[in-house]
Amino acid sequence: MFGEPCQRQHGKGLFNLVWTHYWKTDGTNAQKARCTCVGSLRAGQAHTLEHTYASCIDQNASRLFYATAALNNHVIVGADASNAFAEADGPKQEYYIRPDAAFENWWENCLKKEPMKDGDVVPILKNMQGHPEAPRLWSKHIHNILTTKMNLKATKHEPCFYK
Repeated sequence: MFGEPCQRQHGKGLFNLVWTHYWKTDGTNAQKARCTCVGSLRAGQAHTLEHTYASCIDQNASRLFYATAALNNHVIVGADASNAFAEADGPKQEYYIRPDAAFENWWENCLKKEPMKDGDVVPILKNMQGHPEAPRLWSKHIHNILTTKMNLKATKHEPCFYK
């Protein structure tokens, strides 16, 4: 996901990081952390080269789907994917993150890599949550898996529903 630290090339996007950290409340007391980039257009670094949206089910269609499934006594299967965005290809725009102290600590202590130099940035080689194009790229990625590997077909009116 991350390339080797380097000096930023002029004209390439540079994003700050946002960290989310919490303890699970399911009795395991496991710690979870998520690192995302700040890809809002207000941050001024995103250069969206394609659509930024991902298909999403309409609320009325969702309600109708669940009601029909319940009336027909059908089983509904859903799934969650950890690190979903990172599974998809990255956007066309080459971009970097500005490493913060937490990232540098992880880089050195967990990955056992050499310390970064002052001013180094880290190239992002895959899709990263927070980039404006990330949801569309993930949607495209999972759609390809569902239609080619699982032989499902998207419904005509709701492309997020597969049969």
